[in-house]
Amino acid sequence: MKYRKEKKLIIEIGKMLYNKNFVASNDGNISMRVSDDEVLITATGVPKGAMGYQDIITIDMGGHVIDGKNKPSSEYKMHLEVYKKRKDVMACVHAHPQKTTAFSICEFDFNEVILPEVVLSIGNIGVAEYASPSSKELAGIIGEKASEYDAILLSNHGALTLGKDPYDAYYKMETLEHYFSIKLYTKILGNAKVLPEEEKAHLFDIRKSVYGK
Repeated sequence: MKYRKEKKLIIEIGKMLYNKNFVASNDGNISMRVSDDEVLITATGVPKGAMGYQDIITIDMGGHVIDGKNKPSSEYKMHLEVYKKRKDVMACVHAHPQKTTAFSICEFDFNEVILPEVVLSIGNIGVAEYASPSSKELAGIIGEKASEYDAILLSNHGALTLGKDPYDAYYKMETLEHYFSIKLYTKILGNAKVLPEEEKAHLFDIRKSVYGK
């Protein structure tokens, strides 16, 4: 089987998403770029916690199926736009973590810094205006946001994280949900202490010098 190792990795990430309650039922999608013109992506209508090798479809950069009997995720256009914009990105994870998705429905300043680790691991958080799922309009919006952000909130629709491999993309999703869980508690408790702008700038300098981002 071609790309067996890569498909196994995507299956593992699907189980991690499901076990963390980041997806329900058949929600979410995972992709991985495996060559200049080949992308592995989860099939449509399959539970991410119970995928098999047959549920990982190979498509080209035009969205045409190269290998696999099932249909690729209906969100494939969004994933392909990311890969066209960002040559350094090799994997994408789209999921609906509960707190992250709740914040995607509300209007807040998502880039006030309360946790240094979030800046170091994912940088600023992008927010994509709402467009219908699976639409070319959404793909275009995400493509533009991907030029600048590694973690993007899809308004009223969860989040998309980008990485150098599926684990990197997944862990950014985990960091995102952890951040919004804490942010939710600060909204309940009140009086959150936001780090000053000079410290935010310093954290981004560290991010650049240590991680090259």
